[in-house]
Amino acid sequence: MMGIKSEVLKNLLKKPATKKYPKEKVEPYPRFRGKIEFDKKKCTGCGLCKAYCPADAIKLTWKKKKITVRGIIHQVITRPIKSIDLGKCIRCGLCVDVCPADCIWFTNEFELADKDREKLFSR
Repeated sequence: MMGIKSEVLKNLLKKPATKKYPKEKVEPYPRFRGKIEFDKKKCTGCGLCKAYCPADAIKLTWKKKKITVRGIIHQVITRPIKSIDLGKCIRCGLCVDVCPADCIWFTNEFELADKDREKLFSR
């Protein structure tokens, strides 16, 4: 019994291991997976991010694009990213790893809680 009391007293007299969060903000680690963002202009519309997303957090749009091959005009349908639902996203990083255009990335932003569900969409 004496061992437990001495252990409790020892832990009470130590300095706290954590910072006082709202007052003292700390930069996250360099490889921290925070909010996920994307660049619509760089997106090629391949749809790999959607295919690999286990949480089904990525929504794509349909976009017709005209290309010319040897003087013949073709219509190609691409599916660029429309939005990413940050409420569904599990931050696994598969979409970031698989994107051939490097248009999806993680930021250091970690304060993502919000009362309004619409603010949890990255557009």
